[in-house]
Amino acid sequence: VAWLDGAIPTSPLVLDGTLVVVGLTTDRGCTVSAYTESGETAWSGPDLAGQCLPLGYDDGHVIVATGARQDGQLVWLDRATGVAAGTFPLPSAATTGPVGWTSEPGAVVVGTETGLVVAGPADAPKLLARLETDVWVTSIAPVDATLLAASTAATAEEGFGTRVLRVRAAGVGPTLSLTSIGTLNVPDPMRAALVAAGTWGTSSTSEDAHWWCKNGLISSGGAHWLKGWDAVTGVAVVDVTETAADNSGLALGDDGRIYSGGAH
Repeated sequence: VAWLDGAIPTSPLVLDGTLVVVGLTTDRGCTVSAYTESGETAWSGPDLAGQCLPLGYDDGHVIVATGARQDGQLVWLDRATGVAAGTFPLPSAATTGPVGWTSEPGAVVVGTETGLVVAGPADAPKLLARLETDVWVTSIAPVDATLLAASTAATAEEGFGTRVLRVRAAGVGPTLSLTSIGTLNVPDPMRAALVAAGTWGTSSTSEDAHWWCKNGLISSGGAHWLKGWDAVTGVAVVDVTETAADNSGLALGDDGRIYSGGAH
């Protein structure tokens, strides 16, 4: 599959092992297309204003968040046809892709220039909850259905920013609310998007056991540092200040290890 010069693709989203979906940002805005295994176009969605953020999905839809050029929106596209099934206008431009979160059926959370927004479902999208901030949300990482971590930045020059918010969701339906339960600070701007998981790692007490957090873990990294925090208490459980790499990508392994990639 080839695109026009200057087009900026999102990371590909693979659905059911047979369909590859990519969002393209051009001077016309954002267009999402799906391709078969042979590279043929399965469908192309409607042209959307603004920049494509990383794509999300649920059982029946590809979910698109847009931003940068104007106030953003969330759009649910039918996975089989690419036809728009629902649209929700965001209060400001989106700054992250949408991620399924909370126990509300069909709900997603998205970061914006003015905080976090929870909206859905596809057939009748509406605002479910909102947490306003005075900084951009740059990445989001759910720990479980009630707890989420969000990195924030005051300016674009800060990369992923220098603060991590821990956010708790409480209530259901019309009583759903978001509350900040604390801020985690880092030594200098984060260069890796946050990663998080619920009960994580191994509880083994053997000599080869690695970090283990029964409350869940939040982790990020930057220029030769790597940090991890207990998701509930906010206490640092990983604090490495002399890593060989400039940590720009992280993953949490089922074996209780934090895997990091970056330039030396």
